Amino acid sequence: MMHVRFQFCWLALLAFFAPLVCGQPPDLATVKQEIAAQIVTAIAEGDLPGAVVGFWHDGSWLVRDAYGDRQVEPNREPMTLDTVFDMASITKPVATATSVMILVQRGQLALDAPVKQYLPKFTGDGRDAVCVKHLLTHTAGLIPDNAIGDYESGVETAWARLYGSSIKTTPGTKFVYSDVSFLLLGKIVEMVSGQSLDQFARTNIYEPLKMENSGYSPSTALRPRIAPTEPRDGVMLRGEVHDPRSALLGGVAGHAGLFSTLDDIARYSQMMLNNGELDGVRVLRPETVFKLTAPHVLETRADFGPVTRTNGFDHHSAYSYNSGDVLSDAAYGHGGFTGTVLWIDPVRNCFFIFLSNRLHPDGKGNVNRLAGSIAKKIVERCLPELPKPDDLTKISLGVDVLQQAGFRQLRGLRVGLVSNQTGRDAAGRSTAELLREAPQVKLRALFSPEHGYEGMLDQSRIGDSTAAGLELPIFSLYGESRRPSAAQLEQLDCLVYDIQDIGCRFYTYISTMRECMMACAEHGKKFIVLDRPNPLGGLNVRGPLIDAGKESFVACHALPVQHGMTVGELALLMRQELELKLELEV
Repeated sequence: MMHVRFQFCWLALLAFFAPLVCGQPPDLATVKQEIAAQIVTAIAEGDLPGAVVGFWHDGSWLVRDAYGDRQVEPNREPMTLDTVFDMASITKPVATATSVMILVQRGQLALDAPVKQYLPKFTGDGRDAVCVKHLLTHTAGLIPDNAIGDYESGVETAWARLYGSSIKTTPGTKFVYSDVSFLLLGKIVEMVSGQSLDQFARTNIYEPLKMENSGYSPSTALRPRIAPTEPRDGVMLRGEVHDPRSALLGGVAGHAGLFSTLDDIARYSQMMLNNGELDGVRVLRPETVFKLTAPHVLETRADFGPVTRTNGFDHHSAYSYNSGDVLSDAAYGHGGFTGTVLWIDPVRNCFFIFLSNRLHPDGKGNVNRLAGSIAKKIVERCLPELPKPDDLTKISLGVDVLQQAGFRQLRGLRVGLVSNQTGRDAAGRSTAELLREAPQVKLRALFSPEHGYEGMLDQSRIGDSTAAGLELPIFSLYGESRRPSAAQLEQLDCLVYDIQDIGCRFYTYISTMRECMMACAEHGKKFIVLDRPNPLGGLNVRGPLIDAGKESFVACHALPVQHGMTVGELALLMRQELELKLELEV
């Protein structure tokens, strides 16, 4: 135990003096001391030999430190910041789900498509109902793991058994964390792209992001920096994947096999926070990042509540306690069996990385609660407090919700705003000005309804103009045309609609919204509604429906005179009844 006591003293002294030398804020200095003490205690208790911890916020590292050793048997090696780790299940979002989404944005893969469309052998006995999105969210009805014996007769036999995996529950109804799902996703990437998963991920993710130490089956040149895990057949694993199924498939699989470092995972995380782009290189489109990270309610459990995950990441499940449960509702992340943790929070503009080889040397370590405790300590003590949610009896306008989310849905997008004088937040600030000032939001044009952008014109036709002080064109949707043209939409990625309705069908603003939705559907643009309350309420619905064939700009849809819906609800209704192929977000 002498080496443990010596190590504790050395780390404690380092943690105490380093902040004073570097001039860090006192609170952060104290937090770093406490983190060091926590990790040393965990090392002494056999939970891990060492770790690398990083916490990045608003463009800089708050914590970026190495603790303990990366190897203790057969000889001791100190942990370093450039240590390479077996990332285990962090492979799922970083390598596999990201690769899947790249193929989705290229139009080569569809989330709603049945898996058998890409893997024809995955068919029969309930498998035909499994879609790609079910694999990504662990709702395909597949078991967590198939027997290791399925892999011991060779790769071909292993895949025959995987294609024949039984479906235990109706797809889309129950969350069961499944390595089998991501094994199949890795094979889909291979079949659709014509490249192996490791080649595709390297070419399309690691190389563009300059993740120079990341990939499957690391080279012998990296071996001296690789953190070993535990023995297999009497030989300590170092540079060979720990997961036995991945190992029997040659080290490349959709569920496990990625090796990486703190700085490489940080580059991936920065790309995600920057809506798919890093250092001028775009890996994912902003809308693809949203598809990858938006949470979905998978089921509701009596003892837990809603279980939510994204198309590849954890969000709120029985596995997410390694986040510390203090990040915003927009945070997403994942853990790995070997002792790795990654959480990314776009609202707080931060990410947390905890890398350890907790299985070394005897396979008995445990770090999830340690990682969660460290994240919680940093967030609560070193980050600004998030605004408290409004009382449930109060109303939050759509534009206010967008602000609270840090304009995450619009980062990196070229935006057109459909609005007028009613488009304001709860503090009275113009939505156009808010979008103009929002970081990474590219407001390119305004679109005005009847009565013009300022609501002051009472005339049958209104021409285009320029917004004073904003230096933006205002395209009139109450002039030559009442629908945005292809030319106007060409330089935009999405339209944002923010106009107060009065709750009656004859107010033409909802007709303008309908025309904009149809234009976006026709030209493949996203449509976002910043919802507002119906001033007449949502309980009373009165008056007859418009007669079929009598629709006009003052009665554009089959609605009662008093419709009882918000504009967001109207948009959802119109998309469904008009059967629009439109990416709509309210």
